[in-house]
Amino acid sequence: MAPTAVIGDGEAVRAADREVERIQAQLVRMFRQAGEPDPGRLREFVATAPTWATALNDAVPDTLPPHALAEIRGLIIEALGLLQGPTLEQRPADALEGVLVKLEAVRHILRDQLDGALEADEADAKAVLGRLEEWLPGVAQSEIAQLVHVTPRTLQRWRRDGGATPRRLLLVTRLAALLHQSWTPAGVLAWFHRARPELDGSRPIDLLEDPRSEAVLLDAARRGRAGHGA
Repeated sequence: MAPTAVIGDGEAVRAADREVERIQAQLVRMFRQAGEPDPGRLREFVATAPTWATALNDAVPDTLPPHALAEIRGLIIEALGLLQGPTLEQRPADALEGVLVKLEAVRHILRDQLDGALEADEADAKAVLGRLEEWLPGVAQSEIAQLVHVTPRTLQRWRRDGGATPRRLLLVTRLAALLHQSWTPAGVLAWFHRARPELDGSRPIDLLEDPRSEAVLLDAARRGRAGHGA
């Protein structure tokens, strides 16, 4: 399973976010008070687009999940396309606004990775379980055991002795990392047990065993968080 952004990579993700912010600021400075881009700055921005796009691509750490990397790189390509198409000639303000939207989407993905990062050693079940229990205070051990698909006795052993982190424990904790900032512990628990249209009517808990569903579940958690007012 591909690693997510963890504490050792967090600064790299933040650095990539700052790079996007720098490019956005350059774009905003291009607009006159009337809201139209300054022609000279526009030409300069278009001419340097391959350079900043390459710098941004290089700044994104390759330790991000493959689906996040693919989405970010796709957005960078789409942003470059807006600077090479007819929209730039006919409606330059619309083209640049589109680039800003693409860059903001990149920042959302980067921030999602930081939100979903575990400030713990992902290889250690004790550390990962500790984060999960911290984010789900008051949730019964039997409920956590059901999510992770182990017995409460196994939770006790992990809490005491640690050990290798099972894939399902890590995935549940990553999902909780995304959800707990916007939902109560009971709401996070309910999210796992409710059928969700973005999962074709499946319940998240029923997909946790399938490694192929991991990216879909993480995306559903991000959308669920946003839909709850995050």
